Amino acid sequence: MSRSLEMLSAERDAAKALTEQLTTGQAVVEIDPGLIDASIVPDRMTGVDEKHPALVESICANGQLVPILLRPHPTSPGRFQIAYGHRRVRALAELGYPARAVVRDLSDEDLVVAQGKENGEREDLSFIERATYAAALEDRGFKREIIMAALSVDKTELSRLISVARALPRSLVDAIGPAPKTGRRRWMELAERMVGRHDQARHWLTAWLAIVSCVLLPMNGSRSRSPRSRPASPKLRGRRPGPMTTARKS
Repeated sequence: MSRSLEMLSAERDAAKALTEQLTTGQAVVEIDPGLIDASIVPDRMTGVDEKHPALVESICANGQLVPILLRPHPTSPGRFQIAYGHRRVRALAELGYPARAVVRDLSDEDLVVAQGKENGEREDLSFIERATYAAALEDRGFKREIIMAALSVDKTELSRLISVARALPRSLVDAIGPAPKTGRRRWMELAERMVGRHDQARHWLTAWLAIVSCVLLPMNGSRSRSPRSRPASPKLRGRRPGPMTTARKS
């Protein structure tokens, strides 16, 4: 009887120690990707991720080398929320592998700062992704000081990011996509063209013209070409224009 009590006590102490390790981030644990939910504010745009197949192949060959950062889900006991590592979780879920993760108790502010810092150090978001992320954080009620810390920008740059995001319809931004090769200047030009255009027809016409001139052509490396004259029809080659005739009046 006493031995059973000792075993129960030992198991309880071990569970308590594991919980403390998880919440303080002192241990890397394996967690089912099905128990992991996205961050409170996504920082990457949805769409085709050209690097995803390479990431899946790398994890399949070498395993998950870098742990992700999670926090216990604030409203769903037994689940977790991502601070960073969304792409790795997606790849691990496809492979059916558990996710190697560090779990910490993080406030909302701590989570978004960790999320922004990690993405800034590993792979920069495109300008428009940073802009939409900044605007989304502000919409969620985060102070600008927190947003500046998350994106590692000053007040001036943050104002530019948010003003561009506010000026462009989200449906238009989603249609264009992350556009990683398109920098701040072209997005600001596009935003300036959209300001003050409330008529829907003019709004979309101007938008698509701006996309072609400011975004898509520079991305695709297109160059303007002079129109070529169409060759004459074989039936008309060698003929001289005859005299004009007029219809006779009856």
